[in-house]
Amino acid sequence: MAQIRDNEWLESSNYSPDDFEAEERMTAEQARRLEEACRRTGQSFDRGMSRDQAERKLAELGRA
Repeated sequence: MAQIRDNEWLESSNYSPDDFEAEERMTAEQARRLEEACRRTGQSFDRGMSRDQAERKLAELGRA
């Protein structure tokens, strides 16, 4: 069997490492802060957000 470098499949695809980080689920701390901010502003809380989405939503709600 041929040996494959760890990132060889990544280099030959349309993905970048940043895409994977953006898709990681939000942290427990983000969830806690976001749930509190949503409650404060009367918006619904989505537990399925990625880390990136949660940070953007927190920034948006921080301006509200």
